Amino acid sequence: MDDSPANTGNFTGPWKTTRTEKRCSERWSAEHEGEEPVPPMPYWKWEPSACRLEEADKAKFCRVMEGRKGLLFADDATLSQFDTLVVNAGAHRRSGGMKAYGLMMKSASESLTSSMRRLHGDNAILVVRNTVPGHGESFDRMFGGPVDLDTALDLVAKGPPMYKWTTFGDRNKLLEEAFEATHGGWTLLDAYSPTILRADFHASEEDGLHYCLPGPIDHWVVLLYNILLEKVKSDRRE
Repeated sequence: MDDSPANTGNFTGPWKTTRTEKRCSERWSAEHEGEEPVPPMPYWKWEPSACRLEEADKAKFCRVMEGRKGLLFADDATLSQFDTLVVNAGAHRRSGGMKAYGLMMKSASESLTSSMRRLHGDNAILVVRNTVPGHGESFDRMFGGPVDLDTALDLVAKGPPMYKWTTFGDRNKLLEEAFEATHGGWTLLDAYSPTILRADFHASEEDGLHYCLPGPIDHWVVLLYNILLEKVKSDRRE
C-alpha cells in the first residue's frame, strides 16, 4: 500500500474545535419534543501529529487536477472516458464469514487492478477506503465529542449483533492485505482510525451508524483531497 497523508500508521494528535454546528442539535430537539432545546454542538477536527493535512480548497484542487474527470461506478457505458473510478462494496452482511470476505476482497482487488491497468496503464490514481462501524448507545454520546479507543471499541460492541460491527477491524486488515498483494499502487484512505472515535454526531436516536452533516465524515474528504494532491504532485515530479 503506498504511503499517503491518509495512511500514516500513527494516529496521534489533538482534537480541536473552533466552531459549532446546529443540525444534530435540531434533530435531537425534534425527537425529544417538550424537553429543553439543546445548543449547537462543537464541531471537532483532528490535527495529526505525524503529518500535515491541507484543508480542502476548491480552486487549488481544480488547478492541480487540471481537468481530470471522476466517475462513480455504475456508469459503465462511459467507463473508459474517466480518470477516477469509485466502487463501493458496502459493509452489508454476507454469508461465509471472514474467509468468504477475504476471498471477495482478493477477487475485487485483482479485478479492479487489472481493469485500471488495461484502461489507464500506470496513470490511474487508485484509492481504497476501509470501513467504519457504528456505535451502540450512540445517542447518549451525541454531545460528548471524540472518545478514546477503548471506549470506542466498547460502544462498537454494544451495537446490534446482527451487523457484526466488532469484525470490521479484522475485515479491514483483509482488505489491506488483498489490495497490497496486487502491487497495483493502491493508496489506503484510513477512515476507520479517526472515525471509530466519533461516537458523537450520529444521525438520530435510532441510528448509531450514520452521521449528521456537516460532521465526522467531512474528514474523509480532507483525507481524499490530500491523497489526490500528493499523487498528482508526485506524478509531476517524475
